[in-house]
Amino acid sequence: MAEAGADVLVAHVGLTTKGSVGAKSAMTLDQAAELVQKIADAGKSVKPAVLIICHGGPVAEPEDAAYILQHTRGVHGFFGASSIERLPTEIAIRSQVERFKQILLRETGDGKLLDTGPNGEAIVSRDGRKTPTKGRP
Repeated sequence: MAEAGADVLVAHVGLTTKGSVGAKSAMTLDQAAELVQKIADAGKSVKPAVLIICHGGPVAEPEDAAYILQHTRGVHGFFGASSIERLPTEIAIRSQVERFKQILLRETGDGKLLDTGPNGEAIVSRDGRKTPTKGRP
């Protein structure tokens, strides 16, 4: 790409690994930093002024990007896709669902939690068993 005149090279280190639909296996952050550095060095050997940004693989959180930038030379930043749009959305949705689930949790008196409806009717226990309706066996 540098030979073709690209001004920016994306050092892509694989599919993003985190989240509910992320890749199931990937390189470590150390391996990713090593590969990003090799890509940066190759690009700069052809076009010294090329901008290098890292992306993908285990680089999914701000701390991951910071790690790569701290363990490479001549890498200018991070290109976010799933890590900026999919992962935060998954976290927000999961959090919101958990907040709604808390509405249905009630103490049974024996320290166990029981999912009940607004009128005390039992829905399903935390372990998945059906529970008796309030006031019935």
